[in-house]
Amino acid sequence: MASGQAASLAEAVDIAIDRVRQFENRQRLAAATARYFDQIEGHTLSEEKTLARDLAAAASVLNFDEEL
Repeated sequence: MASGQAASLAEAVDIAIDRVRQFENRQRLAAATARYFDQIEGHTLSEEKTLARDLAAAASVLNFDEEL
């Protein structure tokens, strides 16, 4: 599928399903993350913000979609 076209209808359906699942997984992760941060407070929130900042800096060089 290097050309961006599926070799068969079945392959096209599989690709579409994979993309929908990826999108749904990202939505679930975003919702779970928001719920988590809505529930924490104080020192824990400060630690989480520091970790998030450090992780974002480290991950900025990766394209996670191409890592799988």
